[in-house]
Amino acid sequence: MKSFSCCIKGDPVALQRPRFSVGHRGKPCRVFDAQKSEKFLFGLELERNFDGVMLQGPLYLEVTFFMPMPNTSIKRKTEEYDGTYRDTIPDLDNLIKFICDACQNIIYENDSKVVHLHARKIYSFNPRVEFRFTEIPRKPQTEHLFEE
Repeated sequence: MKSFSCCIKGDPVALQRPRFSVGHRGKPCRVFDAQKSEKFLFGLELERNFDGVMLQGPLYLEVTFFMPMPNTSIKRKTEEYDGTYRDTIPDLDNLIKFICDACQNIIYENDSKVVHLHARKIYSFNPRVEFRFTEIPRKPQTEHLFEE
């Protein structure tokens, strides 16, 4: 089974909702992607690390978002946060959506290929995103999560 791992340095980015421009004098409004340039830069970094052969079939995504430390004037308190889970905004699902959208047409054809994932966000003095996509068998190991 093939896989692709990558580490992108910098603050993790959450996917934003599409933006709408207001129509003027009866002109229709326009929908645009406010994060187009961020996705483009993320994609460039991916392409530098990727061998060019797209992953096929169902994919497992494992991702860790290393979030910047909170702003506090007390150094001791900041150091206590290092390595702990971040339970504040941005939402984990929006962070995942950005990764999946940015990897589309580079790592895989469509983000619907991601069928299983494990994600977390934790504080770190070195903000980055580490992730791995792995091809997995079409049939899952278990049929249900909880035993009856």
